[in-house]
Amino acid sequence: MEETLNQEIKPDRYVLWTGGFDSTFRMIQIQKEHVGEPEVVQPVYVSGNGRKSEAIEIQRMEKMIPMLREIGVNEILDLMIVEKDSIPANEEISAAYNRIASEIILGTQYEWLARLALEYPGIEVGIEQPNGEYGGCSKAIATMGSMEHRDNNYYVNKEKSSPDFSLVFGNFTFPIHVITETRMVELVHEWKCENIIENIWFCFVPINGEPCGYCRPCQQKMECDMEWLIPDNGQKRYKLFKRAAKVVGTRNSYAVTGFLCRKMSLYR
Repeated sequence: MEETLNQEIKPDRYVLWTGGFDSTFRMIQIQKEHVGEPEVVQPVYVSGNGRKSEAIEIQRMEKMIPMLREIGVNEILDLMIVEKDSIPANEEISAAYNRIASEIILGTQYEWLARLALEYPGIEVGIEQPNGEYGGCSKAIATMGSMEHRDNNYYVNKEKSSPDFSLVFGNFTFPIHVITETRMVELVHEWKCENIIENIWFCFVPINGEPCGYCRPCQQKMECDMEWLIPDNGQKRYKLFKRAAKVVGTRNSYAVTGFLCRKMSLYR
């Protein structure tokens, strides 16, 4: 498996990091809430997953790493980049993922992340407690899985979870499993780490290098008291999207919003 990693240092924990809010919050939390001897933390990014924003995500994470090193005692290693196509195949995990996905809308990334977690057992994944409607992973946890708390972290209780859930999610740890995004925002302000969060990247379809305002991750930021991360034009696009959704429905409102934004010069 191709990877960029300092092979001379043995990490105490691996953390899946995308440069988005949830995983960046976890990187901050590791520094701000750590008790005991300093640990070696290895952030892990999976490359080649098709996101148009990949170059921006890597750039933002590399910018945040020195900032994270300044706020705590743990040693944050340079970003480890794993090529998605290099993750070993596993037919059992793939079949289990497909069975879960036939019942629940579950992001395709969990199939190859599950295979990666087999290589790095205990790798942390940033799945938070939903503020409202459950996403695919949270729904899978609620309906097929069971969590247990130990060592200040959350793990899959394989005896109380379905076999398929255990295969797909059983090698992860879920450190922010009981924290809502709203609470995470509060903690960021309490820790005075806004300067780090200002560098996160979450938008699927950036416009002129800035968040679009109306893709689903941008909507979530607007709806969780993080509108300060969205530029003025992005906030206008979000409001247009919400108005369009009331008239033509969510699915069609993306195209309608795009048309209106071009007419109103909101892509400049």
